[in-house]
Amino acid sequence: STPGNVDYGIKIKQIPNGYMALIQYFKDWVYERIWLFKLDLSGNILWEQLICGKNDTLNNADPYCLLPASGNNFIITGDGYEGLPGHTHYLRPLIIKTDSEGNVSWKLSYGQTSGFRGDGALYPNENQSGSYYIAAQHFRDSNPYGDSPCFLKVSSEGQEVYYKDLIT
Repeated sequence: STPGNVDYGIKIKQIPNGYMALIQYFKDWVYERIWLFKLDLSGNILWEQLICGKNDTLNNADPYCLLPASGNNFIITGDGYEGLPGHTHYLRPLIIKTDSEGNVSWKLSYGQTSGFRGDGALYPNENQSGSYYIAAQHFRDSNPYGDSPCFLKVSSEGQEVYYKDLIT
């Protein structure tokens, strides 16, 4: 860590090949980012990747969950503010797929195509076809008003499939 920054350990997971993976939250005065580490069984760092950097359209990314996925990939879920400079930034659920070395394969700020607004992407699960189901919270600004727990479905290619409110 750099002096003046605040880092938080979020998740450590045993992965199928016997190594450990760690997501850490990294804050450098303005931007919150995701730091992904791969560790050996003794805790030695094999590699690290900084995801959602200063030049990204995704700001203040907060990671919540890490899923070791098929093909030695990882799914990271959380939320962040998506938007280009000079435009409105909406808080949206965030789903990121990385390869086995932590390089981003795809990144989805859920709601860019559907208009969904919400946060807190949690507890990702992968089905047999490679799609992902993720719990989240939907901000409803029409009747019925209020926030609703929901689940999101994301394709194996990182595309929005649908969301379902769990309270109507």
